[in-house]
Amino acid sequence: MRIPGSVPSRLVVAIGLAAVALAGGTRPCSAGDDPAPARADPLEPNPPLPFVLSTIEGDPSGHATRLDASAGLLLAGVAGQEPDPVAAAQAWMKLAESDEAALLPVSKSPWDYAPTTLEDGLLWPAAEVAFTRLALLPSVGRDVVEARWGPVAGRALVEAIARAGRSPAALEEIATRYPVTEAGANALLLCAELRLEAGDDAEAARHLWRWLRLRHPPIETPDRVASVVARLFDALVRLEDARGVAALSRVCLLVPGATTRVNGVQIGVEDLTARAVTQVRARIARRPVERRLEPTPIESTHLWSL
Repeated sequence: MRIPGSVPSRLVVAIGLAAVALAGGTRPCSAGDDPAPARADPLEPNPPLPFVLSTIEGDPSGHATRLDASAGLLLAGVAGQEPDPVAAAQAWMKLAESDEAALLPVSKSPWDYAPTTLEDGLLWPAAEVAFTRLALLPSVGRDVVEARWGPVAGRALVEAIARAGRSPAALEEIATRYPVTEAGANALLLCAELRLEAGDDAEAARHLWRWLRLRHPPIETPDRVASVVARLFDALVRLEDARGVAALSRVCLLVPGATTRVNGVQIGVEDLTARAVTQVRARIARRPVERRLEPTPIESTHLWSL
């Protein structure tokens, strides 16, 4: 199953191949070549991936791009106009509901107000970009989103939980359509819990990472963020996803001092980060020598950016 907000499969493959090339991953060798050297540090960050938006995957001058740009201008307040987060919220909700097939750059915009640049160089489906913009709105804009989508998402969540305990398909639908509402956020966490219970670390990590990315600002609920971070670190370590651990470590800088309970012990995000870095390095070091040069599988490599 493809998680909502993820890129089309052919672009995922392109992303994976580009990541391998830029990260110094494996490549075909001729008879006289020496094997590629091992990375000095598996947590060394990779450079941004330079993608070109083709007319096959989406039109950079098309309707979705124009709608995204117009919403940004409403938020920024140009030509003597006051910033209008309410109108911007309405425009981005329209984009999210339009089911546009176009891909848009995540944070390459003239009104770049994102708190981090982890997503630089990546292209996402228009709806997911709209959700990201909505999550970053000031409270007056987010209140508009909650007022419009919240009641519908809330009723759907109650029904999903009542249906045989918890209905995975119904929860996925809520997380797909309303991730920036309180009910949608709860659906994301419930989806992650169900995936963890099923032993599906990759899918659980996608939901947890998406929940984190769509919280604004995470400082409002630092200890809840720490709880999600702990579960996400565990999933990424089991996947041996060093890039994901490195990216999540940077997210932890947004909630210094936040704590959560792990195995009955209260632990801070700083210690969670140090533990995850140590564990993922140890797991990679235990790989057989012939596997140490292998890139992380595409599906888990891409977790940090979804």
